[in-house]
Amino acid sequence: MKELDKLDEKIRNISLLIILIAIILLVFWTVSYVDSPETASPLLMAIGIALLLAGILLCTRIQYIIWMKKRY
Repeated sequence: MKELDKLDEKIRNISLLIILIAIILLVFWTVSYVDSPETASPLLMAIGIALLLAGILLCTRIQYIIWMKKRY
């Protein structure tokens, strides 16, 4: 069980870091969009949203696997 807890903590930290980076990118995009909508980069928004979804997916997927292993 200790191995699962270490893996759980490590993956949770990685996924939270990915989510934090995504939020920072989305904040930068929002600031640039408010400043000048014509020059706001849609690529920055797409990368931010993709990273946010990837971080959430990684966190929930790993949590589900660990929950199933602990349960059975």
